[in-house]
Amino acid sequence: MVISFENGGDFDRARELRAFDESKVGVKGLVDSGVERVLLIFNRTWIGFMDRDTEPTTDEFLHNIPVINLQGMEPARQSRKVYWMRCLRGFARFTSKTLS
Repeated sequence: MVISFENGGDFDRARELRAFDESKVGVKGLVDSGVERVLLIFNRTWIGFMDRDTEPTTDEFLHNIPVINLQGMEPARQSRKVYWMRCLRGFARFTSKTLS
């Protein structure tokens, strides 16, 4: 499937995935090389656009990273939230490794 953007560019996910796989860099290699933006091949929101009549805009793709806002929260409460998020992250990592 090829997705066309408003600015005239096209995105072929299958071709991009093949190229990424053949490069043998991996996600860690991308991070180590200094990539600052999430690549579209890792953004799964485009699947919801397959049934739409209108073409998706670039903004609909690029602004879908979940963020937890801790601003304005007292420091002790922030620390607890960060602690629990780290625990959940570890649990998710453990669960994904044991289930696969």
